[in-house]
Formats: sequence, structure tokens, C-alpha cells
Amino acid sequence: MKKTLLITIFIFYSFFTSFAEEIKTVADIFPKASQMKGGSSSWIVAGVVAEKRDRCTVYENTYAYYSTKKEKILDIERENTYVVSARIFECDNFAEALKNYKELADISKKHANRKQVAPVPFGEQGIMVALPLQKKQGKSQQANFYITYIFRNFVIQVYSDDGFAQMDMSGAIESNIYKYLKTKGINYAVNRINLKVETGTALYMDSLSFTGDKIASVLISGIVLDVNNKPVPDAKITAVETNQSVVSDKNGRFSINVNSGKGKSISMVKTIMLPFSISGERLALSTGFYPIEVKNKGKEVFSGLLNILVKNNRVSGYLIDTNLNKRFPVTGYVRGDNVTIDTDCTEPGSTLNCRKIFKGSLVSDYIVQGKAIGVGSGDFIIDKNKFTIITESPYIRDTGIALNLSVLQNGVQKYSSQKNMPLNAGTANKSYLELKTNDFIGKDMLYFKEAFLKLNILGLNIKNKAEIVLFKKVVDKNGYVSMQRIAPLKTITKEDKNEIKLDISSQIRQPNEQGYFIGLIGDEKDYIIFNGSNVSIDLSYYGNAASYKPRKVLSIALKDFDGEDMVSNKGYIEKDGSSDIVISLNVSARGRNLEQIEIIADADTRRVWNTVIDDIYPAIAVLQNGGILNEDDSSINIPLKSDDEIFDLHLYKGSLKEENITKITVKAVIDGKLYEDFILLK
Repeated sequence: MKKTLLITIFIFYSFFTSFAEEIKTVADIFPKASQMKGGSSSWIVAGVVAEKRDRCTVYENTYAYYSTKKEKILDIERENTYVVSARIFECDNFAEALKNYKELADISKKHANRKQVAPVPFGEQGIMVALPLQKKQGKSQQANFYITYIFRNFVIQVYSDDGFAQMDMSGAIESNIYKYLKTKGINYAVNRINLKVETGTALYMDSLSFTGDKIASVLISGIVLDVNNKPVPDAKITAVETNQSVVSDKNGRFSINVNSGKGKSISMVKTIMLPFSISGERLALSTGFYPIEVKNKGKEVFSGLLNILVKNNRVSGYLIDTNLNKRFPVTGYVRGDNVTIDTDCTEPGSTLNCRKIFKGSLVSDYIVQGKAIGVGSGDFIIDKNKFTIITESPYIRDTGIALNLSVLQNGVQKYSSQKNMPLNAGTANKSYLELKTNDFIGKDMLYFKEAFLKLNILGLNIKNKAEIVLFKKVVDKNGYVSMQRIAPLKTITKEDKNEIKLDISSQIRQPNEQGYFIGLIGDEKDYIIFNGSNVSIDLSYYGNAASYKPRKVLSIALKDFDGEDMVSNKGYIEKDGSSDIVISLNVSARGRNLEQIEIIADADTRRVWNTVIDDIYPAIAVLQNGGILNEDDSSINIPLKSDDEIFDLHLYKGSLKEENITKITVKAVIDGKLYEDFILLK
């Protein structure tokens, strides 16, 4: 028998008979002897022993089996005596359970090599360790088996010298925990509603996740915005699961009540951000990242990825051959529904010319089809809706982009180390922001879409209007620095008080080795002062084409404005007898740690909550599966074990009224990087 079978085959056998007893206590989760194959005549059960350990209660039971006959399963001869020992850790919350799971898993793996450890299909995560015993002549191969897994706020560890018995015991305990939670009226099911958004020229998929007990209907209210944050009217929003549809009004707002049966009703707020603009001419292709396939008589002859920039209907960029892992330059044009892309696929140094020409047109809202001419000819298809847009908001220091304050006088550039960054429109001591993007390392350039530089205004003096302008930095052979004006980035007035966003997508896509300057042009006394310590980037890119599993790191929704009491106005977790605001947070960052959360509500006054130790702002209670994940000092350090983690964030409400809130922003630090999402309530 192959070694790999040793760990995987045990799931096919069951020594438990079906039973429907109600599970009222944790002790009842352990199966009784009468419920197992062979009954009380074959099994001796020691009885449940309980012990309190810190923030978990440990329950333990031991089973001994004896039979006068041996049996074979899948050519494996079982012994006629074996022991099964099971422990159940019931912990105060998931974080405490996870801590105990890791400790137990590490202990069980201590004397095992990599081939003796395998995952098991129980709980949120778990492992089996098989430690073979020395083979005795005339007897079957034996081993000690350890299964450890975590399920909700329970940790289960089962030991046996019979792998079949151990697997079945693990499964029975998991099943009984489900029944126990049901008896207690606890439902940890995660619910998801998929939303299909159709604008007439394009289709986009979004989703909303939440947790709750016996939720029968969800009233979703929100707004649809395009890539320029402009409202999208007449967009059709469909709840995929129920096929219910509504159309957004002239301001982009919508409300849809998704029904699924009897139970409680909840209300949630959702902002849908489309990754494209709805204004202007309908084009076959726009700036973006697309998969392209070529088939000849049904057989695939080419598979690649197209990364293009479309400007003034002209196409430039790259075609990536995914089989050869090489990229080739492309040119072309887009005219309405029609597109032509010309590829020079000649290998460097080769005397053989290679050329591919793709001519096609839109056949639906997001499918382009046509003919591929030249090397590898056939019929091609481009699915514009293949990849979802991912957005992140890291600090500039985490992106590899450099932004420095500098002064340029008589061709000599000098840098300033001061924290704040002033731009002045006058000629005396004129200062600039130097932008260098050639060292951009935040994301693979293959998947890059666009980026906006976010600058917070500390102060300004603008008489009428001023322009923030982008210049190309030019350095001659003698080292003298000059500027070449490229384009205005933004018009500034005295009404701009908080944050501005500058589109630097082209500067990242087509970096200048020397860099760029950002300057201010206006009245002699006009100036702006930016905060240089928290400059960030709104970065958009396409999901990893190799895995076809794009993700959005953060997604939020307003779940309840009168939620269960968990927090007060203190900087630590403490109930105050009043209802909480509850935000649903969906995090997709498996394998990383959620280290900090800050929530900002724009209302009649600006409200802030966070998870910072000993901070002046009220604490956020972070719950998952009903358990509080905060440490004793209210901070968090939560391992993210999947790409679909759902948390409930409880906030102190005080005198805050829902109708006064215009926007809620959630910022999260994951492995030292900042991510951000928001919802609009008005």
C-alpha cells in the first residue's frame, strides 16, 4: 500500500450508527458507547472529565474497543483492540481557540516529518499526524494517529492507534458540535448576496457578506458610483440568488429587499464602485488588462494576456505569451466597437520576423471577437469581464514610489528634509514635489491599472484659482536640472480644505528615469501646504491572472445601527447598557495578520473609533462567530486563515444618529500595510 493512502483513506469507514439525540451540554458532544458500532458490548467508555484552563474549558473522554474478530478495510487489517482518546477545548472566543490550536498542532508535529502530516476535512483548519510504529512480524503496520482541528470557538484533538476510528470520532464530534450550537440557538453561518450590476454598456459583479442567526430578508440600500466617483443612474442591480432586480435613480441610489424565507430582517448599506467610467463613447477596449485566446478549428493555438493603454483611440502596451512567459510590444487603434491590435512577436536577435494582427469587434457588452492573422492564426476572443479590479490604499513608503520636497534654483536642485510639503506659485524660493516612479515595486506592473496620489492639505492661500501642474524632470550632460511642462493635474480653489487626489497612472505606466516635478501655478501669493507624513496611494490593479482569483482586500457594509451592546466610550472593551453600531467587515488576505482597525464617520461632527492601545478614541470590539477577538488591552492581532473572513465591528454609538452620517470609512493595517474602504449613506 502506498504511504499516501495511509493518511487519506480512513474517511470512507464509519463505526457510528445514526442517532438523533439532542445535544444540550458540551459533555453530550462525546458519542455514547451505545451509539457506536458494536455497542456497549464492544466499547468501554471512561467518562467525561472537565478542567478549566485560563480562557478555555477542556473536556476529555477515552474509549477502548475489543472484538474477538479482526476485520479488513481496503486491504488494511485492523487490530481487534484499540483506544480512542478525545479532548474538546471550549474557549471564550475564536482568538483563544486559535492560540490553543496552534500550540496543540505544533506539539503533535514535533516528532513528525513533512510526509507524515496532512490536512483533514474538519473544522476551519486542521491536520492529521501519522507516526508509524515499528512493524512486527506477522502483524499489520501500525501507527499512532493524532488529529487536531479548530471549529468555531472549539479545538478538538483525537488520538488513536487505529486511523479509521480516529477519523470517524473526529467527524462525529464536529457533527455534534453543530447540533449543540443549534440547540443553544447559536448560528454562525456566513451569508453572502451576489449583486450583478448592468449599466447598458458593461456588467460588473459585487457581493455583500454578513453573519447572523435566521436572517430571512436583507434590505440593501446604497449607491452605484463609476471609476470617477460619479453617480451611475439607471443601473440595473440584481440579487443573483433570488433574481430580484431594481434600477438606480438619477443620483445612482438604489434599495433592494432580498427575501429568503421566515426569520429576522436586517438592513445594510452598500457602495458599489464600478471599475470603469459610464460617460463618453462606447469602446471595444479601454485601458486595461485582458485575457486573449486564439483557436483554429476548435484547437487552442495561443493563450495570452493583453495589457494596454488606450489614449486618443490609440493602443500601446504589451501582449504576454503565457506559454512562453514572454511579452511583446503592441500598437493599434480603437474606433467605437472595432479594434485592431498589431503585435511584433519577433524574438530578440532572430532573423525570422514574427507578427500577429488581431482585428475584431464587440459582440456583447464585454466580449470582443475577431480574426487573428499571421503567426498562430485563427479566431480570437477577449473576455473583458474576466478579471475583477482590486483596490488598495498603501502609504507611499510601502510602494517604492518616492515623493520629496525640493527647490530648483538656476538649474541646481536642492532637497528639503522638513516634514510638511509646501507648494508656492510665486517665483521666489519656489518649491516642488519631486515624484519618482521608476522604482515602483508595490505590484507586478503586468497587473497595474491606475494610481492616485493622496495628499492631505494642512493649509492654503488661493486668491482665485491655481493649477497643480506636472512637469517632466530633465537633466543635461552637465547635471543642470530643468522642467518640461506635461499637463495640469488639478484645479485648486480656496474651497479645497482636506484631501486632494492626483492621477499619476501614466507616470507609473511610463516612468521617466529622472523623475517628475509637481508644482503650483497661480497668483504670486498662492500656496498649499501638504502633510508629508501620511501620503498614500489609491492603487488599482487586476487579479493575478495565473490563479484567476482576484480579490478585494477590504469590503464593508453597515449591518445594524441598534446592535448588541459590546462597547462603551472607553478605550477598552466594556459594555455600557446601550446599543452599538455594527459594521460588517469582509477581509481577503489569507496568510497575513490583521493588526489594527480605525473607523471614521463623517456626520454632524467627525467621529473616530480604533483598536489602538490607550488611545483617546473609543475602542472597537472585533467579533467573529460571536466571540470577541480583541486582546485584554483591546488591541488586535488576528491571523487571517482564509480569503473570506467576516468580522462584526461594534462601535460606541452615543448620541450619533444614523440620518446624520454621510460616509463611513474603515482603515485596516494588515502586515504593516494600510488598506481602506468606505460606504456612502447619503
